[in-house]
Amino acid sequence: MQARFVCLAHNLMVLLDAKIGIEDDKETERAGKRWEAAAALAHRRDATFAPQYRNPRKRTQIAAKFIRWLRHCLAANLPVAEAIRSLRRVYAIF
Repeated sequence: MQARFVCLAHNLMVLLDAKIGIEDDKETERAGKRWEAAAALAHRRDATFAPQYRNPRKRTQIAAKFIRWLRHCLAANLPVAEAIRSLRRVYAIF
């Protein structure tokens, strides 16, 4: 049951992140740099990436700052508009 709840929570966070539609430019930039480093390493090893790994904007993990923001908003019972404003601040600062 715990594994199912973890999967459910993860999927709900992914859906919420997509629904809000606020892009974390700094995290996207970091993911792009990680992808470039991995691609360079693969090139040195004469290996290739599978097609699903070619998109650095598609992240498989949810950023810790998003999880912390969501936990804070749920604990503080913030209205949606205020919560989204605070997410914009979080993405701008961190």
